[in-house]
Amino acid sequence: MSLFPLPKVPRPRIKLLLKRGQPVLFGTNVDVQSSSSTGNVELGLGTHQEDKPAVKKKKRRGEFAIAPVPLINPSIGNGGGLAAIYAVPLGNESSPPSTFGAGGVGTGTGSWILGLGARLHLQDDKYRITVAGGGGQINYNYFGIGTAAGAAGKSIPLAQRSSAILIEPKIRVYRRWYVGPRYHWISSDTSLNSTELNPDDLPAPLPGDLNLRTAAFGGRVQRDTSDSTFYPLRGSILDILADLYGSAVGGRRTYQNLTLGYNKYLSLGSKSVIAVRGSDCMVTEAAPFYDICTLGFCEGSSRLPDRAVS
Repeated sequence: MSLFPLPKVPRPRIKLLLKRGQPVLFGTNVDVQSSSSTGNVELGLGTHQEDKPAVKKKKRRGEFAIAPVPLINPSIGNGGGLAAIYAVPLGNESSPPSTFGAGGVGTGTGSWILGLGARLHLQDDKYRITVAGGGGQINYNYFGIGTAAGAAGKSIPLAQRSSAILIEPKIRVYRRWYVGPRYHWISSDTSLNSTELNPDDLPAPLPGDLNLRTAAFGGRVQRDTSDSTFYPLRGSILDILADLYGSAVGGRRTYQNLTLGYNKYLSLGSKSVIAVRGSDCMVTEAAPFYDICTLGFCEGSSRLPDRAVS
């Protein structure tokens, strides 16, 4: 090993600088600039230096999209709307993109819904956080509660104006299993949507929960093996939701709700898929009429591709 001559400075001291984990080359280097401020000469063993500067990895950029939202529903009418979505990776590159969105829909019956929210995937998808809020007015025909009331075929038009918020964080506990608490709050104001009907002589009785605020604290267990958060082609989703409604969390009614759901995705090539869903819902007797389990309104029915057969 050869040494360069050291400059003459007062009371020279030699420090060996060796960074852990770096390869050592033959030769030395002298840090004269630092010696002028410290009164010393720092002599270090040479470390490997690339001739070319290190290439920085390009960060994945977000994507913005506006998409139409078709709506076909025999209860509230047919219509559609628009949704604006911004998808951007947060954290590790292996995490699915997080999404921020806002949108609205309207139907031929005068129903409308506006909302915004976010679904975050953090730290290699270990954490999933969903927050959402919105409001709107839903116009529908109310037939009563039970199969007998539905078979009678007599209904009254109702207009239900509601606002709601949802907060739901989850953590991955084992492979594709996620567990977490959830809280949601709903304020509802329901009225007769007709000026021609006599409120004292209606074909069906008005429900008893016209103006009500409900709130629930519960939990969610989810097993997600789907291959995409936007358009899954394979895999499945098992969903278990339990909500405990009561005055202690901001509501005015005490009851419980349990929802089970299962989605299965079967790929038909690179662009088509068959999505099959099964769900069941159980609720206690004190639930208001709009929280009673009905066909097509079980919670957690999202992520069915628009070209799916279900």
